[in-house]
Amino acid sequence: LTWPLAAQEYIAKVEHYGVENGLSHREVNHIFEDSRGFIWIGTPKGLNRFDGYGFRQYTKEKDGLLFNDIQLIGEDADGWLWLTGPFGSDSICLYHPERGEVLSFAQKFGKSFRAVFGNSYIPDMLRADDGALWMSPSNSKTLIRYHPSTGLKVILVKGLGNIRLNFISPAKTF
Repeated sequence: LTWPLAAQEYIAKVEHYGVENGLSHREVNHIFEDSRGFIWIGTPKGLNRFDGYGFRQYTKEKDGLLFNDIQLIGEDADGWLWLTGPFGSDSICLYHPERGEVLSFAQKFGKSFRAVFGNSYIPDMLRADDGALWMSPSNSKTLIRYHPSTGLKVILVKGLGNIRLNFISPAKTF
């Protein structure tokens, strides 16, 4: 028996947005969809939220963010957006979009956790199915896991260096 195979026709709609549409800068560092369906865009000139119709800009000057150069965006189980800038724990900003609150990493976790990131850049941040946020600092042999119910955990991975996160398995191994 043989069956004829036919390719399905797929039509994609692509729209381009720029500064003329309300985006704060043409250079986009990161795009992230939060648990409420908003699209967050990190640029060198601030954080942008897209609701499907238009943009709202968030900046250091207007909204109290710690920096404007947003490199990476993630969301924890409590709805806080984790924003990273170019280097280390001094450039990790937590922003709660519903409350408009801004916290530095040190305000949230204390100065003792400053050594967790040092001057490392955070190239990867992923959220697991249980809401835990996973990060891998550059030039590090560690993984960082944060969940509001268990706190911040630093996991040393022996024998490896410069770990990159691509996928989080749903298996509960920690």
